[in-house]
Amino acid sequence: MNEFVQFAQKAVKAVSNILPFPISLTDDKGLIVGDSNSRRIGTFHAPSQQVIIENKLVLFDEATTDHTKNIYPGAAVPLHFDFETIGVLGIIGDPKEVEPYALLVKSYIEMMWHEAAHQQRRTFEISHMETFLHYVLFTPDAEKEKIIDYCDMMDIPHSKTRFIIVADFGHSLSTINQKTLTLDEIKYRFIHLMKNIFNNHDDLCAFLNNDRIVMCKPSYGIEDYKEQLKEFDTQAKRFSEQANRLSIKEVSIAAGPLVSSIDELTNSYQKADLLIRFAKKNGLNGGAYHCLDPYILANLFYDGSTHLLDEPLEMLLQPLLQDPASAELIKNFTTYLECNMNISEAAEQLFVHRNTLLYRLNKVERMTGIPYKNFKLASMLYYYLQRKASN
Repeated sequence: MNEFVQFAQKAVKAVSNILPFPISLTDDKGLIVGDSNSRRIGTFHAPSQQVIIENKLVLFDEATTDHTKNIYPGAAVPLHFDFETIGVLGIIGDPKEVEPYALLVKSYIEMMWHEAAHQQRRTFEISHMETFLHYVLFTPDAEKEKIIDYCDMMDIPHSKTRFIIVADFGHSLSTINQKTLTLDEIKYRFIHLMKNIFNNHDDLCAFLNNDRIVMCKPSYGIEDYKEQLKEFDTQAKRFSEQANRLSIKEVSIAAGPLVSSIDELTNSYQKADLLIRFAKKNGLNGGAYHCLDPYILANLFYDGSTHLLDEPLEMLLQPLLQDPASAELIKNFTTYLECNMNISEAAEQLFVHRNTLLYRLNKVERMTGIPYKNFKLASMLYYYLQRKASN
């Protein structure tokens, strides 16, 4: 009920701007918590208890009121929220004059309170999710049992494959010049926007701080994950365009690898964070990055960050490695690289027709998504295949 007390005077002020009569609000115990005459706040108003007991509009005329007992002529009506009585609205004046306004003002104040309560609940939920994701992502010794208990309590599947999407704004949201929105409202808008654009209405989405938001997006396995990443660049562009409308000029967005449960999300977040930091280090701010993007992987490869390549390259190469003709395809590809990407020379060494080699190289490209004509990307693939063969 403390929330209603804080709300009451704001409601009185809002209604007083449109109503020509003084009003008062009492809580469910009869204490005046908002009034056009601020000196009445904190005093007891006995008739409010009568209104709550009768649970209907009650009129008070001169004959039934005594100004010395803090009672004035007018109309009083109970205020309800979620089928409970939360207080009483009183409109002071001639009962016949104020009665027509009572139910109208009652509806208006109940609507205001409903919105205020909804905002408070929303703020609590946002804060609660921020705390949970902070614990999951940044606590080195996070207890799996605690995470599972929380998931059970919130009806969130624990052992479900997900991956992290990080949106980094580059500066604090608090610097946004929004006269009509609070910081919590701005956060809510971005969370709602992110869920809509990335087609995810899971509750696992929150701000880690005032300049970074994370989403834990469900997936149904590796193939579904790959399909989701095909849409990622377009979705990230749409999100950035919407952020630009709120004066955020550069948004870096990264998707981490797939993990099998919530307590493994740290791995996905750290990889997404590394992609954003790598992009900023190399002047690639304000873009979309994911760990299956061959161009991003090639940049990591030539930067010497080869330890980050094993997991994503293994996933990219899975269709090739599982193909019945994988040994032949890999041999054709590596020979092509060893012949300095000369098709004719490689075909001669392999004793195959030039068109046969082109067909096989194109098949490797379709399976892996790595263009065989791009030296940087092909070299990265060659390195990985050679290392895998030696192991």
